[in-house]
Amino acid sequence: MGCYDTVLVPCPKCGELYQAQSKSGDCFLGVYNFNDTPPEVMENVNRHAPFICEKCETKFHVEFHPIVVETNELPESIGDDLTGTAGNLTMDKIRSTMENYYNRLNNR
Repeated sequence: MGCYDTVLVPCPKCGELYQAQSKSGDCFLGVYNFNDTPPEVMENVNRHAPFICEKCETKFHVEFHPIVVETNELPESIGDDLTGTAGNLTMDKIRSTMENYYNRLNNR
């Protein structure tokens, strides 16, 4: 068993935090809030997607530029469809995207 980092990804339906594992980045067992996750760690955040919320059973994954989306059906091969490239993202873009996401979640 190797080391990994954990990204706390909020469920897009109820906001419950899901602990997603990432094997990109330093992998020193770091734990990151979704809006504070370094881009290099985000590259592998969908490693075990789709995620299933334990509270409301919603299936979801992260799409880039990072937002959390509900997943109805996944393609046969997840591959690049879900991972995208987070390496080109700036912290300002990630922060802006997450602020918009949390505002939408709070308005539900």
